[in-house]
Amino acid sequence: MTMQNSDPDKCPQCDSIVPRTLRYCPTCYAPLKGHQTSQTHLDAVKKIATTHRHDPTVIFLPEVRDALQLRRKRRKRLWIIGAVSLVLIAALALSLYEWNRRQQTNKRVMARHEAAVKELRMLANGLENFRTDMGRYPTDKEGLSSLTDRAKVARAGGLTDASYWLGPYVDGVYELDPWGNDYHYQVTDKGQAFELFSDGPEGLGGEQFRITSQPRLEP
Repeated sequence: MTMQNSDPDKCPQCDSIVPRTLRYCPTCYAPLKGHQTSQTHLDAVKKIATTHRHDPTVIFLPEVRDALQLRRKRRKRLWIIGAVSLVLIAALALSLYEWNRRQQTNKRVMARHEAAVKELRMLANGLENFRTDMGRYPTDKEGLSSLTDRAKVARAGGLTDASYWLGPYVDGVYELDPWGNDYHYQVTDKGQAFELFSDGPEGLGGEQFRITSQPRLEP
């Protein structure tokens, strides 16, 4: 577009009468004062600070920008705190679960230990009562079942021995230990003593799962 010198009250393009305060014609949008006015306008625009920021995403109002940055920092901080809290809670829950599981396992182990010791003592007491009536301990053939089964004594030793049997000497049948293995019973010292034991949880036995009587010789 070619700029021309003209009366500032008239548009050089459409000759429309315009106020002196305007720089562009409201009818055809042509500059009213030629190239110099247009260049002046462009120079003024270049001097606006908001058009020369290094970060084009920065908001023009500093207080709004600061508020948004503070909000983002708070959200990030809350997210980190929430994530760390979730991890800690999960770790604590897992620790409590493992601790409770170990406690339950230990209780079951202790309960079986106590039951084995109790049953061994009860069987040993029944063997002593058997000896009081029969004058001897059960033979290896008769075994622990002779404490509750009179017929077992009759089959093993005859009706004469069975007539002295006044059992049962224990309440119930206790041939298996709490781990499902057989209790071991054997006569020692020519029938004057016995050894009673359990293999225990690991099959290794131990003093707490073994009862050995002392020989009781008749005068």
